[in-house]
Amino acid sequence: MMKKQTAIIFDVDGTLIDSHEVIYYFVKETFKTFNIKITEEELRETWDEVAVNNGISQKEFRETYKKIKGTNPWQELIRKEKVKLYKDTLPTLKLLNEKGYSLGIITRSKKETIEIKLKSFKLKKFFKVLAITDKDKTNNDSDKSNEIIKTIKALKNINKFYIVGDSETDDIQAANSIKKKFPKLKIFSVYLNRENNKLKEIKADYEIKTLMEIINLI
Repeated sequence: MMKKQTAIIFDVDGTLIDSHEVIYYFVKETFKTFNIKITEEELRETWDEVAVNNGISQKEFRETYKKIKGTNPWQELIRKEKVKLYKDTLPTLKLLNEKGYSLGIITRSKKETIEIKLKSFKLKKFFKVLAITDKDKTNNDSDKSNEIIKTIKALKNINKFYIVGDSETDDIQAANSIKKKFPKLKIFSVYLNRENNKLKEIKADYEIKTLMEIINLI
């Protein structure tokens, strides 16, 4: 099979793995430590902004969230099916793999956490590159720009990249922001809108409702 010069880079939570309800629980518990009860609408907004609007610094919010998230064993959450694969994840990855596309992952999860997720759902075999946020930068970076850059540099002889994610700031903003750094490459941001949420400020190159729709783009 001829190797294609196109790569698809995926976010994990909310894109490949359905962990929304668990993540929302972590967020609620984080705000609860500051005696703040957030609404369902705020849950779907940028949490850093909600925190700042309530007098909590971004750093303080992220550090607290990280602690709460770290106390919950992902293996147990997966076993209890609190975290599961989206139905279109495996069929899409298998098809892309069969067609010879290079696949990568960008994530803010700790290395041990993402390893548990990939192993539990048998996903690791599909990906050539796994870009994880450096531990000392987890609370400082505003998006996944550095992770995308790591992935692009690691995938040699690729000239076209599709960055797929469900977060306006973490994924779409990050993908758009690095285009000027690689003027010779074609980089496209793809907003996976499973929950029918409108982008507020950032414009994606493409918007899809299901993961399998990525096949039609490339």
